[in-house]
Amino acid sequence: MARFIQALLRPGETILYDAGITPLSLLPYVLLGLFTLRVYGFGLLLILFALASWRATEFAITDRRLIAKYGLIARHTTEIPLSAIETVQVKQ
Repeated sequence: MARFIQALLRPGETILYDAGITPLSLLPYVLLGLFTLRVYGFGLLLILFALASWRATEFAITDRRLIAKYGLIARHTTEIPLSAIETVQVKQ
């Protein structure tokens, strides 16, 4: 999964867990896209946006750091050493 992140690894660093966004989170874009497909191609743009978002987002936890890569046009990468992580908050 972590195609871009694999290239960022330092020598001796291994990926413990990699993930991406779930396609279910993009379901509203796909459904709205299918519903509005006849409206001047707007629906197709929504579906393409959902697919591009799904492919452009990667997360990985290595034995040294947490890496997040996201962005459709401009690529943004966030790297946090594991020793700097104090708390984790999850919202669903």
